[in-house]
Amino acid sequence: MDEHTKGRMSKRAHVKRHGVDKYKKFIGNQSEGQGFADNRKRKIQHEYLKILSKQRKKEEYETGQQLTNDKYTEEDSLRGKKFTKYSKSEWHSQQRKEEKARKKTEALRRKREREEALAKYNSKKQKKNKTFSKRTHKGQPVMKNQIEYLLTKIEKQVDKT
Repeated sequence: MDEHTKGRMSKRAHVKRHGVDKYKKFIGNQSEGQGFADNRKRKIQHEYLKILSKQRKKEEYETGQQLTNDKYTEEDSLRGKKFTKYSKSEWHSQQRKEEKARKKTEALRRKREREEALAKYNSKKQKKNKTFSKRTHKGQPVMKNQIEYLLTKIEKQVDKT
């Protein structure tokens, strides 16, 4: 049969193209133990690692050492207190609330500073535009204002250096 018969691939063509039999019900093949041995091996390794970690925790608890992922963290030991799960979660929520409030006040302060700077800039710009827009009775710009502005600008540059 042709590979493209009725718009579908034959099983052989599919395996040839994709390299896998999509109808397999198991991982691996018969020579590999059909994948069951590999799964069994992984499960045994997992169980072994679980036992090791339990033993390590037990030993550290007996010797008085503190684990980093234990239920009492460094911040608790600094205070000399041992918290229950509830009081610890309550403490963490309080910390988050304080952090949120601090960020909010900081954002408001920055916003106020930005608005003040913008207001100062706009008033300065408005004053400058008002002086530059003055005209003589013939409609010509008043050069006195522009010359004074340039003079103050030059004086500022000289003062900086």
